[in-house]
Amino acid sequence: MTPRRRQSAVRRALVAAIIVVVLGVAGVGIPSDTTATSAAAATTDPSPSEPASTVPTPEPTPEPTLTDPSPEPTVEPAPTEPPAEPTPTPTAPTPSPSMPGAPALEPWAPWTPILPGLTPRTHTGAAAPPAAIAAPAAFGRVYPTNPWIYNGASGTRYLDVRENHEGHVVRRHMGIDAQGGVRQPIFAVADGIVVDGTWGTTRQDRHGFGNQVQIAHADGFATRYAHLAEAPLVRLGDHVVAGQVIGYMGGSQRGDLSRLARHLHFEVTKDGRSIDPLVFLTGAGAAGGTAAAGNGASTPRSMQLYEIRPASDTGYTSAPTGVSVGSSVFTAIATGPDSAQILVSDGGTLQRISVADGTWTKADTGLALDATSISGVSAGGDAVELLAVEDGKLYHVTGDGSTWTKTWTGHYFSGTVSAVRMPGGGLQAMLEQTGYLYHLRPAQGGLWDIEDTGLDAGAQVDAVYVDGTAPEAMTVIDGLIYRSTQDDGTWTSLPTGIPASGSLAAIPDGNGWPMAMSADAGELGVAHVADRVWTRSGFALSVNGPLDAVATGTGAILYSIG
Repeated sequence: MTPRRRQSAVRRALVAAIIVVVLGVAGVGIPSDTTATSAAAATTDPSPSEPASTVPTPEPTPEPTLTDPSPEPTVEPAPTEPPAEPTPTPTAPTPSPSMPGAPALEPWAPWTPILPGLTPRTHTGAAAPPAAIAAPAAFGRVYPTNPWIYNGASGTRYLDVRENHEGHVVRRHMGIDAQGGVRQPIFAVADGIVVDGTWGTTRQDRHGFGNQVQIAHADGFATRYAHLAEAPLVRLGDHVVAGQVIGYMGGSQRGDLSRLARHLHFEVTKDGRSIDPLVFLTGAGAAGGTAAAGNGASTPRSMQLYEIRPASDTGYTSAPTGVSVGSSVFTAIATGPDSAQILVSDGGTLQRISVADGTWTKADTGLALDATSISGVSAGGDAVELLAVEDGKLYHVTGDGSTWTKTWTGHYFSGTVSAVRMPGGGLQAMLEQTGYLYHLRPAQGGLWDIEDTGLDAGAQVDAVYVDGTAPEAMTVIDGLIYRSTQDDGTWTSLPTGIPASGSLAAIPDGNGWPMAMSADAGELGVAHVADRVWTRSGFALSVNGPLDAVATGTGAILYSIG
């Protein structure tokens, strides 16, 4: 080709290129079916977990080594159904657990709650994925993740053994673990108020929960959501609604955002006592049948107050007071060398039961109180001091028979409380919440401090003062009575070796040791120390209902409502 022809070809190519650019900018010459074809291809993308192109894909989180059994191969979950209202739309994509960076699914028990209008899927194979459940569930509750992938691996289920001590179980898994993908949203399962949480995990995390939040709900229920990827999206005191996004699934613990394999640890309590989260989510027994024995929730049925006194011939004898009550939330307070008064939260008010002219009588104090736990001590004469749990808050109550006041301690709390009068008149208490033990004491300016003892506790805790600067706590863990004490600022818990199965009450024995009484099957068990060895005495006496005890000049006097 001659140079002239070559220059002519180049000019023609440049002109053609300019024409194409101009027509493209003007929208001319682009077939109309091209856009439709592209859109159809986008909507039929077989990867439902792929995030939209306008939203950046989160960086995969490196997975730590798992301590549980070896995980099974990753499986594809069922397509996620969109959460129904009022669940807010998550602000971040919800990757499938099988996407890169998500943990492989560990062995789990295929489980699908039977909801109205929902036909459970038939699972085939040990690793078949569970059905994807929309957030709103039966009974007005919401599953904490969507899809709901419940992990059934050993050690992750409710009440799985986590730790043994000399052949006795001392720690159990008090919740259940659920799996999910990176930035998997976590939903509040019901309306409620935020009563506890950790907004920034540190090495001093309580019980290793990492970033976590607890919400108190109606009817004495509370739920906890642990190991969140970052600080919870809600704050202390916030009111939340069912389905509200409260955080994102992670593996945070003790200052490390990726310490654990990504999962949600989910716990549920009823009146401060742990219950099976699956029972709660499905609504089974939700009307109150899940409450454990002890200082239980108010009940409409009429019950009787009983007094149990030492007797020289049979050990102890029980007699009805003739006073009927509608609640088992009560406390007994010594008022003299051989007498006591009973304060009970009954019918939404505080009722006072005492002996007048040889007869037990009940009177309304006029103080509005609908408590799930209550404990009190004498303040001299008719005056008393109480600590009470109401609507997810811990209150300080004072009264002298005519004037009663109720003041919030500033602490959100939904567990059980046991108050103790300390030397010099100070009031302290031992608290139990979700299986853990706390110490409450007054601080400057009328405030109250709550110290985490770092110890486990059973469903019931009764505090006594023996010596030192803090009360002691007696509790039942896996059928054995434990004694928790503080020495030089360090809390320790040791088993007494004494079995117990029912309600528990404790008093000092006057010889530098605590004494614990338990309402066991068909008998009253008394655990005490003889020659520095724990011993149990059994007395043929049936006790129906929770116990409380006071120490008098003639020994222990017990009270029970049942």
